[in-house]
Amino acid sequence: MKAKYMLLLFLILLASSKITLATIYFVSPTGNDNNPGTQNSPWLTISKACSASVVNPGDYISVEGGSSIVYKEGGIVFSRSGTAQAPITMINTLYPSVTVDSSYFNFASHEINHWRIFGFDIKNGDSDRGGVRVGSGSGNLEFSRCSIHYHKCNGFYLASGSDNIEIYDCDIHHNGEWDGSQTGGGEGTGIALYGDDPPTLIVERSKIHENWHKGIAHTGGNFDGGYHSLIDSCWIINNYQSGIDFQADSSVISYNWIAHNGVRDDEVDYSKDPPVPEYGDKGLGLGGDADADTVHHNVICSSGQMEIYSAGNSNCYFNNTVIKDHYYTIYTDPDSQTGECVVMYNSPAQDFHKFKNNIFVNYCRWPNLHMGVYTGSQTVYSNQDWDYNIYWSPNASAPSNANRPFRFAGTGFLTLTEVQDSTNDEDHSYYVDPVFTSYADSNFISQSVYVLNQGVNVGLPFSGNAPERGAYEIDDDGDCVMCPPRRLDHAGAVPGLTIEDPWCVLRREK
Repeated sequence: MKAKYMLLLFLILLASSKITLATIYFVSPTGNDNNPGTQNSPWLTISKACSASVVNPGDYISVEGGSSIVYKEGGIVFSRSGTAQAPITMINTLYPSVTVDSSYFNFASHEINHWRIFGFDIKNGDSDRGGVRVGSGSGNLEFSRCSIHYHKCNGFYLASGSDNIEIYDCDIHHNGEWDGSQTGGGEGTGIALYGDDPPTLIVERSKIHENWHKGIAHTGGNFDGGYHSLIDSCWIINNYQSGIDFQADSSVISYNWIAHNGVRDDEVDYSKDPPVPEYGDKGLGLGGDADADTVHHNVICSSGQMEIYSAGNSNCYFNNTVIKDHYYTIYTDPDSQTGECVVMYNSPAQDFHKFKNNIFVNYCRWPNLHMGVYTGSQTVYSNQDWDYNIYWSPNASAPSNANRPFRFAGTGFLTLTEVQDSTNDEDHSYYVDPVFTSYADSNFISQSVYVLNQGVNVGLPFSGNAPERGAYEIDDDGDCVMCPPRRLDHAGAVPGLTIEDPWCVLRREK
């Protein structure tokens, strides 16, 4: 086993083209922190390895894992840095993961940069920030095949002034849950980005689910940072509040499955008299500081409030399948028209978003709660660019305006035809059943002739003569070539959920 282990490390070093420069240090429960950290005389603690003065850029730290091996070290402080050309790598190769219990990783006590962390199960930390804490001045950190869960506060806490955080193939869940109960105080987000200068964040092929606040969220004041972030091919499911609350600019949110978020949210705004409950939360929100973002090829569905909240400026929503079919589960506000729509805006400051090639479906049955789009006014709607979309609300019932999928505050309910006649938008859009392959099984590949090869080229890859409408791209053989999440079969990934798993199958309206 050790021979295979050394061969694997050799191949890793060879691939990095730094074999002549790197040293491998070892951590084992049989070690001693007074040892030199060699294979035959390993260190005892991860804390020693992350702070040892002999660890230099380009070095590797191998931590022994095993089914009965658990490291309990509290706050593990990182005090050494790599470089862009030679990061420090901490890796486990003998077992699927290294268990680090009652602990958290602290990159906030010093300005620490350029680490790669592979294969760690970090859980039950009591930090007042998160399971992985990154402070101002720290960054250029990569986490792969890690599980971050059951921390007192957030999974990842990324402070203002940190930068370049990459997360691949990770499982981030049940954060904010402490001793079997919710921590409270607004903590418990899977990935929390704080302050007015958040880091650039790359998250791919990861599961972010059942956190006691939000899935991924920017939290703070006036945001000016996080440029060129990417959230791609993730499951973001069943978080207590929003799936994603996003404020960065020039970023991409693509090929994700964002479902069943905000349905348990019983947060109350006590600043109002009388206090006002929130009545659930959204699937995806782009806030007022989110500009020039592209949201494409996502499934967004079954949220406790609206599926998409759109603010900011010049954001693009292309080729998404967005389904409203579920209500807030604690108690229901019978007048909450804004919450029971697919897409909402209510501010005239929003300007020139583009909505193209989307499928917007509202399966709700309640009168007046069937909308595809709700806006603060017809002017707000017309300030955007809408076309080549599919709208459908098959369960709408009396009164008669319930069959009209648009509502402009101050104007009333409108059919798609009325919108087309009164604005310069939606000329190529249809109000028609998208004919999902199996709605009951959450298979939202469309069989409709109004969908297949009926979109407009928006500059994204597609198969055939024209793109599909909605999140799925089908080739000439009828196979899905781009299906959200598209890359969870990546080699070495944390096992992905399937659409048969409980939180992926839609919760139907009762």
